[in-house]
Amino acid sequence: MSHRVLVVGLDGWDHGHEERLRAEGELPNLAALSGRSARFLIDTQGKQLDGLDWEHFLAGGGLEATHRSCAVDFDPSDYAAWQRSAGVAPFIKDLPVRSVIFDVPYLDLARTPSTRGVVGWAGSDFGMDEPQARPDTLTRWIQSNVGTYPATAWLDTVAWPSVEQSVAMGRHLVDGIETRREAARRLLTERMPDWDLAMVVVTETHTAAEAFWHGVDASHPLNDHPSARPSAAALRDVYRATDQLIGALIECTGAEHVVVLALNGMASNRFDVPSMVLLPELLTRWSCGQQFLTVPPAWTASPGDVPLLAATGPSWTDACDGWLGRSAPTSGRPGRLLHRIRNRIAPRPSRPDRHGSHTSPHEDRISLAWHPAMHYQSLWPQMRAFALPSFAAGHVRINLQGRERDGIVEPSDYGPVCDEVVELLCACTNPATGRSVVKSVARASETNPHGLDRADPDLRVVWDEAVCAFAHPDHGLIGPVPFRRTGDHMGTGGFVNFAGPDIAAGDRGVGTVFDLAPTIAGLTGEKSSAALPGRDLLANAEPA
Repeated sequence: MSHRVLVVGLDGWDHGHEERLRAEGELPNLAALSGRSARFLIDTQGKQLDGLDWEHFLAGGGLEATHRSCAVDFDPSDYAAWQRSAGVAPFIKDLPVRSVIFDVPYLDLARTPSTRGVVGWAGSDFGMDEPQARPDTLTRWIQSNVGTYPATAWLDTVAWPSVEQSVAMGRHLVDGIETRREAARRLLTERMPDWDLAMVVVTETHTAAEAFWHGVDASHPLNDHPSARPSAAALRDVYRATDQLIGALIECTGAEHVVVLALNGMASNRFDVPSMVLLPELLTRWSCGQQFLTVPPAWTASPGDVPLLAATGPSWTDACDGWLGRSAPTSGRPGRLLHRIRNRIAPRPSRPDRHGSHTSPHEDRISLAWHPAMHYQSLWPQMRAFALPSFAAGHVRINLQGRERDGIVEPSDYGPVCDEVVELLCACTNPATGRSVVKSVARASETNPHGLDRADPDLRVVWDEAVCAFAHPDHGLIGPVPFRRTGDHMGTGGFVNFAGPDIAAGDRGVGTVFDLAPTIAGLTGEKSSAALPGRDLLANAEPA
């Protein structure tokens, strides 16, 4: 017999910040749930660098299940780069239960025909090129019964330059959570009450943590900015509204089992500026001897200071176009688009990757035309190594003969060129501290670079700290460039709480994101027809 299971996902949620608020008497619903739950921490195992945490959760596995190691795809036959839509069958497809989902990122409804719900109703990164709904009238039903989502204009806003925008963004995100709460309540109790497994994800927490993190991290370089205090207050309000959503859904659904999970933690953003802007410029200077990034002289005069965007000036993305200048390479470059505009790119013929899977000839692609690394795209065929677009760690691709269409690095020189790039990177210092900007560089292959998946970087660079500029002894000062997001998803880990009449409360240790699918499947009382590689965290577990 199936047991009714309610899963609430918190996107971009930080368990440490939650615990600080609970210690101050905030978040009563989460506190009560935690007291009656089996509690696990989630070890990300470094997978947060892939940016595919929701896809890993839904697939119940990592590379073997998703067939990709990052969200950005690359075609070496024509040097095209794009963000690939979610492409895995979620574990709920093989569960013989009635499933309803509400805004679960990276869940492709087309791959689970019996699942009802909506994806992409409201969120900054839902992993699809277009919103989805089943039935297709469901989005209109939500609009008619709940109203228009009130925070759309704020989902990708860089608000920290302005106190007023930070306050307004926080207020609208709270409004968004309250609208989400009402939409989820009515969906699960009125429109589709006949469910066994319901999954609801709060996505406003993702947007809020990226925008407001400098307000709660005393070590953040922008913690003394005038917007820090209102940002901290806004993040607190977002957490409060999320707590109220959790309490309301638990009460109205009467679910036997409740699962609340966050897949990773949050931290100060140390990846946007170096991976998106500084690394592409460094490799272009090194490989082509050309400089494109030009920032205001007042910034270069004090390269150790954090540059600030004007509160009433252009957006970060528009300002970045200006720093790169109209003299930046434009051949083959997509049009100048607003940040996060999604459009479809003409499909390519199907071809296998290293896993034996194929890129669908009808694959939907999310444009990266806004990404600063794409300003250099027309030069990639001429470069020994170039920076692929990335949202986290820096991704360096070697322009290898026999792999890239115009490869110029001979296979026998692959190792020495990788060594040269690593030396180049490690010679860069942070003008603010004098320390190396590099924490680690991982090589994808020492012996068989032709065996890499087409989208894999040859070198993956993890930066040591939040940095706004590189100083290199030969290639000079690169930047400084203002922060984009102030927070990112590179925290220490996530958490999951399982509550139910047959679950003993207590701290149970540590699991992984791959363990969540089999554990949730087990709670339904039904058996999945597909083998899930993770373990059921509740099977034979005792409280610590």
